Amino acid sequence: MFKALSYQIGSDSNDEAPKSLNHLAKELKSLKIWKRQEALLKEKDRMENYQYLPTLEEELRHLNKKQA
Repeated sequence: MFKALSYQIGSDSNDEAPKSLNHLAKELKSLKIWKRQEALLKEKDRMENYQYLPTLEEELRHLNKKQA
């Protein structure tokens, strides 16, 4: 249900070249957006699991009745 996101800062840049302030600002903005997306995906996954729990409990009760 949960798809993990990955983020790498400057993975395609040369380590020797200094980064411009504009480039660093864009990376920071991207990282902030990524962190927010990841938090929202985790919350979504938690809510989906919480909503699925009663269904699983009902199926378990039904199986226990069949077994008895």
